[in-house]
Amino acid sequence: MRADEGVVRVAMFVAMAVMFVCAITIPEAFDDLPGGLYGPAVFAVCYFLFRLTRIVMFWFVSRNDPGLRRQVRRFVPSMLAGTVLLVASQTIGTTQTLLWLAALVGDYVGTLLAGNGWRLNSAGHFAGRHGLIIIVALGESIVSIGIGVAELPMILGIIMMSLGLKKVLLSVGGGEGHTIADPIYGLPLIASPDQTAGSSSGARIQAAR
Repeated sequence: MRADEGVVRVAMFVAMAVMFVCAITIPEAFDDLPGGLYGPAVFAVCYFLFRLTRIVMFWFVSRNDPGLRRQVRRFVPSMLAGTVLLVASQTIGTTQTLLWLAALVGDYVGTLLAGNGWRLNSAGHFAGRHGLIIIVALGESIVSIGIGVAELPMILGIIMMSLGLKKVLLSVGGGEGHTIADPIYGLPLIASPDQTAGSSSGARIQAAR
């Protein structure tokens, strides 16, 4: 099924909308913060709607595929265990923690027991999506580091260190006519982790080792 046509396209928009709301309520998934709706309930309901949308679309797609339809039926209990328990976990303390653990166990065990009758037509597609997730995670980590400091000097430090390491490795590798005995000078010297003036790139690598 094409993700940009017909009812599948509508379902994708619905799934993205509820997952967006679910993502911004993650800080309130356990404890509600002042103002707005009750965070834990919003998180649980959005997650339930996302999983429900997925099941409905699988049911629609498998209308002419009895094998896939059976797999979807076997997967429904896992989805319910992983979402209904979260919706029911609108408590505090130990009871809330136990309901979350039960939801995780029910989801993972249910998925394991549901079997492996899914269709995987394009392994390369999933590998590509995984690579994009890695890129997003790396970018978010940089943003999170920057948010944690008032004047953002840590971001500048990361960039400068990357520049210094790049220039050191370029010299060691013989790039731009350099040799391993050539000293590093200027901005790369300031940016590199070891700022001993006059040291050669080879000495820096040995010191790092």
